[in-house]
Amino acid sequence: MPNLYYYRTFGLNLTVNRPIHFLTETNARKPDCLILLHGSTSLAKTPPQTKQTTSISCEWISDNGETVIRFHDPLNHGEVEFKLQSSGNQLDAWWTPEVDVHDVIRVCTSIMMGRILNALGKLALHANAVQVGGSCLLLAAPSGAGKSSTTAALLKAGATLLSDDIVNIENINNQFIAAHGFAQLRLWPDTASELLPDMTSLESVYKRTALTGDKRYWDLAQQPDSFNPKDCPIQAIYLLGERSKDRISAQSLPANLAIGSLLQQLYLGQPAHPELWQSPFQALVKLVQQVPVFTLQLLEGLHNLQGAHDFLLSHLTSIPNDRVSGL
Repeated sequence: MPNLYYYRTFGLNLTVNRPIHFLTETNARKPDCLILLHGSTSLAKTPPQTKQTTSISCEWISDNGETVIRFHDPLNHGEVEFKLQSSGNQLDAWWTPEVDVHDVIRVCTSIMMGRILNALGKLALHANAVQVGGSCLLLAAPSGAGKSSTTAALLKAGATLLSDDIVNIENINNQFIAAHGFAQLRLWPDTASELLPDMTSLESVYKRTALTGDKRYWDLAQQPDSFNPKDCPIQAIYLLGERSKDRISAQSLPANLAIGSLLQQLYLGQPAHPELWQSPFQALVKLVQQVPVFTLQLLEGLHNLQGAHDFLLSHLTSIPNDRVSGL
C-alpha cells in the first residue's frame, strides 16, 4: 500500500499518493477526491474521438466514461495525461519523461482543480478571495485583468489572502462561504518587481513547462498574518473593470447583469464549455440575491494600486447588513 497524504484545500478533502508541501494537512481520512500521480511513462496514441480543446490540450471520453485530458507542452515537448472519473472522486495522472512531477502537481492544484470541483457539483469562480478589515471579498476577472496584482497590493497594505485564482463557494445555512486555498500568490515577474521590490528572487511556479507562462509565486507561509487557512462568509464580489485615469470607483450591478458576468468567471477548468454552466446557474442566482456584486474601477498603473485597500475598506463598511451573505 503506497504512502498516502491528506490535505484540505478549496473546500475539499484530498488524498494524494505524493506529498504536496504547500497544501494544508488534515486529519480527515474520507476524501472528496483521490489523486494518484502514477509516474513517468510513454503515452498511447490519442483515440479518434479526441477533440482539440485549446492550443495545448485535447480531451476525450474513455470507454469507462472518464474524461481524459492531455496537455502538450511546446517548451519541452512533454505530455501530461489526466483521467477524471465522472463523479469527480478520483483523478489519475501520467506524464512523459520530459515533464517534472513538480509541474504535474501544479497543474493538479490549478487547472485540474477546476475540473474536479465542477465534477463534484461545486460552485467555483475564477477569482481571488481576500480579507480586508476582517471582511471577505472576491476579486473576479479573466486572466490578465489584474486580480493578482490587486491582491498583492491589498496584502502589502495589511489584507489577508484566502485563495488565489480559484474560489470554491459553499452555501452553508444560507450563508455563502469562500473556501480557503493555499498560502501562495502567483504573480507575473514585472508585477512582482514593481510591487515587491524587496523580494527579488521569487521562485517560478513551474520548473520545466510553458503551459501557463513564467509566473512566480509569493510564499505567504513566510509572511505572518498574510494567509488565512479558514473558510469565511463572503461580504461582496467585485468584478474588475477597465482602469480609470482619475479615481477609484465601484458601481453596483443589478442581479441579471451580475449573473451574466459571473457565468463568464466560472472556474470550470479547460475548456469552459457553455453546457457546463447549467449546473452552477441556480447557485449563482442565489448567490447574487444575497451577496452584492460591484464593478470595480481602479486607477491605471501598478504604482496606483496602493489606494485600493483604503477604498475597499471604506466601501465594504457602506454595504447594508441585510445585503451581506444572507444575513
